[in-house]
Amino acid sequence: MGELLDACAGFIESETHGFAPLLDAIERAMRTCMRNEILLEEFPTAFAPFSAHLTTLTTGISGLGSSTQAKRAYLSARITALVAQVKAFELIVNDTGAGYREALVMRLSAAVAAQGPFTTSDARKLQSLATHMCAFLLTQGRSGVASAKLIARALGSANTPQLAAVALGRFLSSDRVEFRVAVVIDGVGLVLNANNNGLKPLVKGRRISWGQDGDGCEHHGADTELARFCLRHWHLESVEESLKGARASSSVFTVSVQAWDPESARHAALNIADSVVDLLNAEHRATSFGVKRKVLVWRVGSAKSEYLAGRANFVAKGRLMDISRSPSVSRSLRFATKASMERAGTLKVFFSWVALEYLAREGRDKPQNIVVEKVPKIIALVAVKQQVYRSWALYTKSVGASQKVRDAVEAGRGKGSVDARIWCNILTSTRSDLGGVDAEVVREYVRSSAQFSPYVLFRLRSTRELLSNGERLATFCAEVEELARFNLQRMRYVRNQTAHSAEIEHAAESQLSVVALLALDATFESVPKWHSIATVEALDRLHARYRNSLADWRRSSRGRQKPNLQIELILRP
Repeated sequence: MGELLDACAGFIESETHGFAPLLDAIERAMRTCMRNEILLEEFPTAFAPFSAHLTTLTTGISGLGSSTQAKRAYLSARITALVAQVKAFELIVNDTGAGYREALVMRLSAAVAAQGPFTTSDARKLQSLATHMCAFLLTQGRSGVASAKLIARALGSANTPQLAAVALGRFLSSDRVEFRVAVVIDGVGLVLNANNNGLKPLVKGRRISWGQDGDGCEHHGADTELARFCLRHWHLESVEESLKGARASSSVFTVSVQAWDPESARHAALNIADSVVDLLNAEHRATSFGVKRKVLVWRVGSAKSEYLAGRANFVAKGRLMDISRSPSVSRSLRFATKASMERAGTLKVFFSWVALEYLAREGRDKPQNIVVEKVPKIIALVAVKQQVYRSWALYTKSVGASQKVRDAVEAGRGKGSVDARIWCNILTSTRSDLGGVDAEVVREYVRSSAQFSPYVLFRLRSTRELLSNGERLATFCAEVEELARFNLQRMRYVRNQTAHSAEIEHAAESQLSVVALLALDATFESVPKWHSIATVEALDRLHARYRNSLADWRRSSRGRQKPNLQIELILRP
């Protein structure tokens, strides 16, 4: 809804430039709503007029033929009514007492607390609800990793399904709480007027404290951690040294924010600090300043604080990507790096799109059209590959996984490496067709997996059903491709909005920023394998691979044979 309202505002500002984005936004809004069974089933009276309004609008536009001027005039006469309809629907869905969040909580709680055997239908329902839950949390601006840990902790401490449902409902219904975050601005000893911009400076030689909480209590343990944090960034050894007037090369501030968890508090505080540094750099143009990503987070009222480094996992040995190099590819790699390092969701989407667009330069069509046409098919092929490797990870991490099966799949490849062909054959084996796998290994897999949890069994069986049927596999790929195309269109829209009028940071783009990085990840997993040719030609070849693979899989299904899966070669020349 937010994107649709933004597109409406863009059209009102400039009908010429805002016309095409508004049409795309209307289509995306309809498709998003039609995919969400919670909206369709829980808000039928609100959704019906909203859907009817958009349908009437698109039908009227399509009936005007090819005259863009007539279509713009048609939209212009109805834009006020469209905005009113969208806001009315959004108001109902966002109702804090009986809105989307409450409907989601109710459904999830009922699914978690359900009694009786855990059927395949239950598993599919729970998986769908979990997807909606993740989207909801990311759209709120919560951290995905932090939310997953908090949910796991809440469910793990519950002794019964009913208590687990209560704990999950409490988590999803929770509101922001107050955090204080210590941030560091590098390259300046003192920032004047920082208090006016939300930053409270911590000064050398004075008492270092988070301040009092709402009850007037002080927390010495958290204050001690804050003092150590300050000394580390002032490059001082002790509090006594700070009293001697030693010069510091950084300034430390505390920021008060409302957030759901320490990670989202960090993100909100760094946004404030970044805006202050923007003003600082604008004033002192002969030098530059920056905000360190390392912060200390204190939830008001707690006894301890939490140090967040904001750095990815350490890699002991790194290797360089082998990819066809050209000026466009070099620029793509630079923007991909910026996307991975950027915090703001909108800019993350912007940089990701530009990185993809540079890979599509030097083609016969416009780069943006090549991205929307070719990249979704690459994502679909990668999704098939990930189904195989994720099922193996699920098997090996489950209690009771067989060492004999491990040895067979990892034979000759070292611990942790996977022979995808053997694993696929084990998964899809039948009594009459073992796929060349030792019968004892297959029996050991069946025996060991029988003791897994119902949900793990559901996931493994779902993967088996997918990989065993060519028509089902082709349908899965087509659905992934369609969804990827939809999200790439959203990325394209955000890219254009960011370049012209959008905010630097928007909570609604948090979810799309995750998708943007996944699109980059899939593309850079595939394209470099064709390093002997230009990247735009590699996109063409992978596009053809997608079409040929779907045709082969459907042909095998008609012949009642298992699809020929060469997972390790599916992305290679």
